[in-house]
Amino acid sequence: MSIKSIIIVGGGPSILDGLALNLKDKIKNKCVLLCNYAYETLEGSALCFVDASNSEKCFYNVNKNFIKSFPVSFGIDKNLDIPKPTDKTFWIKNSEKYLGWRNFKNGAYCAELTGYFALSIACWLLEGIGNVYLCGFDWTQRTESDKQKGVSDNPHAINAPLELRAKTHYYPKYHRGVGFTEYYETHNPNDKFAPFLEEKNIKIYNVSPNSNIACFEKINYKQFFNLLEPSNYKQYQIRNYIKWRWNDVISN
Repeated sequence: MSIKSIIIVGGGPSILDGLALNLKDKIKNKCVLLCNYAYETLEGSALCFVDASNSEKCFYNVNKNFIKSFPVSFGIDKNLDIPKPTDKTFWIKNSEKYLGWRNFKNGAYCAELTGYFALSIACWLLEGIGNVYLCGFDWTQRTESDKQKGVSDNPHAINAPLELRAKTHYYPKYHRGVGFTEYYETHNPNDKFAPFLEEKNIKIYNVSPNSNIACFEKINYKQFFNLLEPSNYKQYQIRNYIKWRWNDVISN
């Protein structure tokens, strides 16, 4: 089999627009990479995360029992002395720059945000040709008026009331990203995502019309559903293919 398109589910609030339009069923048998807690809302082919540390509160440690049971997971290997499941979880080195899909085994760009990591995986799985649909890639920033509402300057917005925090994720119950706008407000998203434009035969769509990421063509969910290619595969087949591709990479 071959994969011609991949959907990456991030955590941005625009995911709620898709869920209201039956996103779950629309992508049921597609190749879907889930970032972090998106697994609680949508079914996917593989789970991606970069928050693995010695902290008990990091994503990996909080969810390691689930990760052990999930069919396919990808994590960034930070050379930490922590127990890691290896039969279903694949660890790839971090790279500070995008190396291209052919050099994926040498490192994935990059560990700052899971979205970069998942997009690196997608380009590798597509072998340089196909479509990628980014869902929930909003790059939320506070407006100047938001900043006047009493939102704490602390990037974690610890002291700010929940209703005043900038909504960076659609699953606010779990993720520190709620109110964590400092990264988005101090980095240029187009510079950060620009390396992926080097993949001339991969078309990347941002399914978030109001996203601050402007380097990819923006579409809404109805347009996204119309563009989705039909799939004759089941999730277990897609997952087995991903495992096969991974074993092919690490054995050569």
